[in-house]
Amino acid sequence: MRPGQHYAAFLRCGVLSVPPCHAVGKHNAAVAETLEAIGASALSLAAELRRRLVRVRRAWICCRMRRNVCRMRRIRWGIWRWRAWAGWLGWLGGLAGMEARLAAVKVHLAAGFSAAEGAMTPPGTSAQDRTVRKMSVTAEVAGALTVSEGSAERLLVESVRLTRDLPLALGALGSGTLSWQHARILCDETEGLDPAAAAAFEAHFLDPDATCHG
Repeated sequence: MRPGQHYAAFLRCGVLSVPPCHAVGKHNAAVAETLEAIGASALSLAAELRRRLVRVRRAWICCRMRRNVCRMRRIRWGIWRWRAWAGWLGWLGGLAGMEARLAAVKVHLAAGFSAAEGAMTPPGTSAQDRTVRKMSVTAEVAGALTVSEGSAERLLVESVRLTRDLPLALGALGSGTLSWQHARILCDETEGLDPAAAAAFEAHFLDPDATCHG
């Protein structure tokens, strides 16, 4: 019997379970869409940087050729203003959005890995064995991210909470409008709440329709 047939037999007899296909597809689609958005944002930032550098270089060369001291001073002032405002701060804001999107990707991947490992746990597994498997998952995530096991455990808990109970927060994180720090605060504030209360708390801050009607 081939390995695939062994796995199918285990599924039929209930020794193993598998997460629903739509759940796996949901994680994969969200990760793909978010990575595409990150790539588009990075390309846009790079293109804008190159355009601005070309404009400044051309203006500077033109001024040197004309030997116009007054205009040279204006160009220097324009370069300083561009660096202080239009350039650096704008790109920092764009990078903050990409960081939030990357955090959303990490959440989807961590939650998907946790769900896949949980599906491989036989139904009759003892509590002690489940604890050992959970510690193994935490250690593997910590190794992949090169972080402490405490940080990995918190990431796994927050990932499950975001994907299961806080869809608005996860959506805002994926769109780059909510920072990872704010998403973690929402996780902390909704800890211990039932799903309905957590949804109401989340909607109060993130759902514009709920805010307007409230």
